[in-house]
Amino acid sequence: MQGLGHHARRLMEQCVEEPLLTRKSFSAAALALANAGFIFVRGEGDIYVPQFARTPSLAGEEALEVLELMEKS
Repeated sequence: MQGLGHHARRLMEQCVEEPLLTRKSFSAAALALANAGFIFVRGEGDIYVPQFARTPSLAGEEALEVLELMEKS
């Protein structure tokens, strides 16, 4: 997760704080986190109003926790 950048980490923190985030667009940071397996992204809404729900995976929560521990050390 460390190599994914600041935006990805901030999004991961948001996903952990609020387990069901919904957005109208899909950012590059969300795509990177989803490809790495740190978050799950589901398409919600309909053809006229697209919406994406983002939920953290257990691996994502643990990776964020390890990064926080590394920063404290």
